[in-house]
Amino acid sequence: MKHKRIGDGLICAGIRLLLLAAMAAFLLPAIQAGTEDGSFCPTCPDWTNLDGWMRQKEAQSQSEMQKMSGTQGAISNQKITVQGDQRSAPDYDLHWLLTDPANASGRLIDARSAQDFASGHAAGACNIYWQSVRSGGRLNQTALVQALRDAGISTDQPVVVYGHGDDASYLFWALQYLGSQHVSRLDGGWQAWKDAGMPVTTAVEEWQPSGYVPIPNPHLSATASMIGETGLLAIDARSSFADFGRAHLPRAIQIPAEKILDDGMLRSPAELKELFFGRGLEKDKTVLVYGMPEAATLYYALRLAGYNATLLDGDWWSDHSVSNIR
Repeated sequence: MKHKRIGDGLICAGIRLLLLAAMAAFLLPAIQAGTEDGSFCPTCPDWTNLDGWMRQKEAQSQSEMQKMSGTQGAISNQKITVQGDQRSAPDYDLHWLLTDPANASGRLIDARSAQDFASGHAAGACNIYWQSVRSGGRLNQTALVQALRDAGISTDQPVVVYGHGDDASYLFWALQYLGSQHVSRLDGGWQAWKDAGMPVTTAVEEWQPSGYVPIPNPHLSATASMIGETGLLAIDARSSFADFGRAHLPRAIQIPAEKILDDGMLRSPAELKELFFGRGLEKDKTVLVYGMPEAATLYYALRLAGYNATLLDGDWWSDHSVSNIR
């Protein structure tokens, strides 16, 4: 009887060891995924560092895609600068939405804060701080129309917006939505203007008020009724995959706005084309972008690349019009 108990104990111990070995074999790749130890496992999420794992997964995916298409090296070696002879702005589908500092014409609108504007701005620019024309986290159409009138800007007048990034992109969208007919964004923003040696001043000009009349383009502002429509693709512009994993719009894909930038400058037409095509975007379908304020910059890049984009303004996760999130 004693020997039988010992034998049963050994059998139980052996079973436990086998179970532990099986669990280790299952969990080890997930523990190693996204780290420097061992080979990267694209199907084993590292739940302790999900953002890092996603970056590695995307880098591996892009590397494989470039090898298959024969474009590796040609794309990665492209550098984006503000010099006209090194940047092929006309290669963008809607290149007139992008203005080089040396070729800026029309009215300049500075989207930065009043304090930043007062410390120095482009000569001839007016200041419309992008946050000053929002209320409740959304565009205040009345406030923006009044600001445009005070600045003497008319609906058909060419305007060029600039700032630090998302601020200018938001005003670009807001002006397009209101019906301004000739809107572009300064390539490289305020920093590029200074780097190009363009005139800078602290003087504040006074303008003859205009009779700006808005003619809204409702299709540029996404609504709850659009979400889930057949043929519409939702894109989450937030940078954190962990946030995206916790909650996002149904069937949405993630394209962090930072992916379209290189040192604050928009990536080349070829790079944007590869990025958007690789995510399955089609130009004959509407692309809904959300995740403010980064979504404004992604909206601009999509428009520049010729896509039919619309922006979901506001805090989408708490907005009363957007309740079908996952």
